[in-house]
Amino acid sequence: MASYAERRCALRWQLVLWGLGLPAVLAAAVAWLIMFGGSHDAIASVVSSLLGLGSVAALIGCGLLYRNWPTGIRMDEAGVSIGAVGSRRATARRPTVTHQNWGLFTCRGG
Repeated sequence: MASYAERRCALRWQLVLWGLGLPAVLAAAVAWLIMFGGSHDAIASVVSSLLGLGSVAALIGCGLLYRNWPTGIRMDEAGVSIGAVGSRRATARRPTVTHQNWGLFTCRGG
């Protein structure tokens, strides 16, 4: 039994908003441009250039959200575990550098 467990502790509301909210806003902006934007309208060109920058930011946010989703902390009588504490398969994984959050790293007391 865990004396302390915190699943998904790396997910702050700012990261979730950036990873999920920004793509939703961009999709709504693209839909608005398709329905109401004119091809020679100056506002449409400014908005479309902002959509390009926003798309890059949304891709970065989605990548960070994907990598940080499973990260958690568990402390029990066996020691401290950091990583994918909610996954049963995490102990068998040998993650790469960019996917270390999907593994489970444990420090056992002596």
